[in-house]
Amino acid sequence: MDKVALAIKQRYQKFLDDVVPFLVPRWLFVCGIIFYFIYRIIALEGWYISSYALAIFHLNLFIAFLSPKIDPSFEMSESLDDEDGPALPTNNNEEFRPFIRRLPEFKFW
Repeated sequence: MDKVALAIKQRYQKFLDDVVPFLVPRWLFVCGIIFYFIYRIIALEGWYISSYALAIFHLNLFIAFLSPKIDPSFEMSESLDDEDGPALPTNNNEEFRPFIRRLPEFKFW
């Protein structure tokens, strides 16, 4: 990698590290861009097919963002005889696993 590309990559990573604490402004900014994009499509009266494909792609990313990395229904069905669903740990020897996303937030962005 040459020096210019490395410098750009480092600046981009620094920018990402700097905006991590600003959760609400990031989401507001993205929602504003989405509303502007929809307004632009309606105002220009075109680009419907490519916009539809882009919306399906973003929906796929959003579903991956909301999905757990490991599906607990498959794991629990093997270990539990009853069909009540997953339960909280009741003993000290049971493992607590927090929710881990299949797609991390910054890869979603």
